[in-house]
Amino acid sequence: MLARTPLKDRLIAWLETQDPNGAYDWFAPWVAVDWIVPDRDPRPCLWGQFCQDTGAAITEIVTPVPRDDLLKIGRDKPWTFGAALARARQLPDELP
Repeated sequence: MLARTPLKDRLIAWLETQDPNGAYDWFAPWVAVDWIVPDRDPRPCLWGQFCQDTGAAITEIVTPVPRDDLLKIGRDKPWTFGAALARARQLPDELP
């Protein structure tokens, strides 16, 4: 079941389906969270797109304290899906 698959594996699987040269905009974060910014298109944000496309909950990424290990995948440059995939592959296997 997808929900039981570790977040790292789901993220890598999703990033592998994206255009490696496709860009996203880190400065438009969290627009997928309708209770923060209602009626906004979540496409610019890496994590917003991931949540929308996979049904993942933003709370998996931002728990009571933001998870810097996850956030830096989208925050660090370059802001392309291929670069984010390379960063995601470097996450430790123990990531839930």
